[in-house]
Amino acid sequence: MAGTKNITARHHCLRIPRVLLLAAIVVFCVGGAALAQDECMDCHEDPELTRDAPGDSVVSLFIDLFVYRGSIHGDMDCVDCHADTDPDDLPHDDVLERVDCSMCHDDEMEEYETSIHAFGLENGAQEAPTCADCHGRHDILPSSDRKSKTYLLNLAATCATCHADPQIVKKYHIPVHDPLKAYEKSVHGIALMSEENFDAATCSSCHGSHAIKTMADPQSMIYWTNVSKTCGQCHEDIARQYDESVHGFAVGLGIRQAPVCTDCHGEHGVKSTDDPESPVHPLRVSRDTCERCHASEMMSERYSIASGRVSTFEDSYHGLAIKGGSLAAANCASCHGIHNILPSSDPGSLVHPANLQKTCGQCHPNATENVAKGAVHLTTSTTPGRVVLLVQKLYIYLIVVVIGGMIVHNIFDFFRRIQRRRWLKAHGVPSHVYQVETHHVRWYVAERWQHWPLVASFFLLVVTGFALKYPGVWWVRGFIGFDWLFDLRGLIHRIAGGVFLALGFYHTYYMVFTRRGRSLSRAFIMAGNDIRDIFTNVRYYAGLRKSPPRFDHFNYMEKMEYYALVWGTIVMGVTGLMLWFKDITLALFPRWVIDLLTVVHLYEAWLATLAILVWHIYFVVFNPDVYPVNMAMLDGKISDEELRNEYHREWERVHSSDVPSPADSDESS
Repeated sequence: MAGTKNITARHHCLRIPRVLLLAAIVVFCVGGAALAQDECMDCHEDPELTRDAPGDSVVSLFIDLFVYRGSIHGDMDCVDCHADTDPDDLPHDDVLERVDCSMCHDDEMEEYETSIHAFGLENGAQEAPTCADCHGRHDILPSSDRKSKTYLLNLAATCATCHADPQIVKKYHIPVHDPLKAYEKSVHGIALMSEENFDAATCSSCHGSHAIKTMADPQSMIYWTNVSKTCGQCHEDIARQYDESVHGFAVGLGIRQAPVCTDCHGEHGVKSTDDPESPVHPLRVSRDTCERCHASEMMSERYSIASGRVSTFEDSYHGLAIKGGSLAAANCASCHGIHNILPSSDPGSLVHPANLQKTCGQCHPNATENVAKGAVHLTTSTTPGRVVLLVQKLYIYLIVVVIGGMIVHNIFDFFRRIQRRRWLKAHGVPSHVYQVETHHVRWYVAERWQHWPLVASFFLLVVTGFALKYPGVWWVRGFIGFDWLFDLRGLIHRIAGGVFLALGFYHTYYMVFTRRGRSLSRAFIMAGNDIRDIFTNVRYYAGLRKSPPRFDHFNYMEKMEYYALVWGTIVMGVTGLMLWFKDITLALFPRWVIDLLTVVHLYEAWLATLAILVWHIYFVVFNPDVYPVNMAMLDGKISDEELRNEYHREWERVHSSDVPSPADSDESS
């Protein structure tokens, strides 16, 4: 034990000189540094110390010793960095050599020398940043210090010193003019600067710190083949999905046109998918992002990408709903995937026939295997697509012929009525139908009450329906732009459709089970007289006869309009209900039937709307004999004079026979 104590005592005795020696070394070094700093500060502590610089500018040579000693290099002697100065030979030259940071930071300098900044400096770009431009000079702080120029919250502003300078950007043809402005509004910038989430990407995360290279350099972190790897530093799972996708596979083959992360999400201004300005927002991803490649004829031809995918999607219910502002409607990513997009022939693809039921079932839980039958995008290369296109063309031809015929018919009718009114005026015959006191009941209360809800529901259906197809038209803008507005539009459309169908059922009951209705039903039957009246009226319009045909209670124009109303109600009702309850429709029919129903519903709506505007509105408003409005729709009455001029056969029957006409039936029936 005694031996042990002696050894220990001797050990402590030996330690005392060593400690003193170490302290002496520290005091010598620090004191030496302080001495050298003091010698330099004899001149550089003067705030007015300057020197001339190129371009008639002046450079301050003042150094705040307090700031310097608080920097990361504060305990170093000035000559440690300014090696071309000699403390024993002062004052030194006016211009010193550029500080060589590689004396201590050789690895960082080696990286910097491969960068675009070093390349610019070597080629005479005076504005090219050096170490001091990014880190500071005598005020350098560790990057962990909040006051450091390279602190994560300050780094973007440091880079913006040059990259947001319009003169530098213009002089060196920098493609991105002000990345800081875009970055500050990005999901990365907001997360870093506002929320201080230090896991968020900043400039160095994507471009590197010292070895920054141009995007054209294959070694650059932002070279197109390296983008997914760069983004994968934070988004590892997403990068893996992308690399295994059809797009990532194409990048691996060296296809430059294949989209990488920045092509879809943007570069400095990457925004959240919830942001309406984001190119991958649900309302924009199909129209603005996927369309750039998949609607390109050059891309389709070069890489055998099926054409027409975007246009057929936009014409589908999903595409129309997205145009109207629906966030719930499926877009390209909803069906094909986001980062894990695979060819439809790949068993792992979301749109592989074996997976379609599950994919569609995300929104349509009642979807059956029928959704996988037939093509999804109805191009003309598919039989369903040709069927839908044929129906569309037939409707267009029908609309042109029918509405065109109505316009021509009404033009002749208008001028012949004007001629007749002039003749009556010239012969002193009263021409206005309400100058005669004798009236007959034409529409009873029950019929007028059917008419006005029908008018209101019809025009609500027109406005809210066309708002889905044509969201940019001024008169439907009140129903677009926001998801809740789109839902409101749909609610109003369905309520109006329900009212319209309810009126249709009631009208059917009225026309079949009431005495008054049955008499009107008989009067609406198309007979041989109506065919003759058509040809007689054509001759009258052509000036081949002096008087118009003598019509009965309903003329052929009113009968044709009534049949069109019945037909339109059935077609619009059936297609509308099938689209309304599309889950049931998908359970019974292939998916492409939805597109067929959409086309029929749309063009039947066009036919009905134009027929009302061109045909019905003319006869009840712009007809010279009733302008500004046919009062029968308000009071249900028609003058004896109008009855004689418009429905001469009925007028004769009323005045020459005791047999009642439909207009004289018991109103209480």
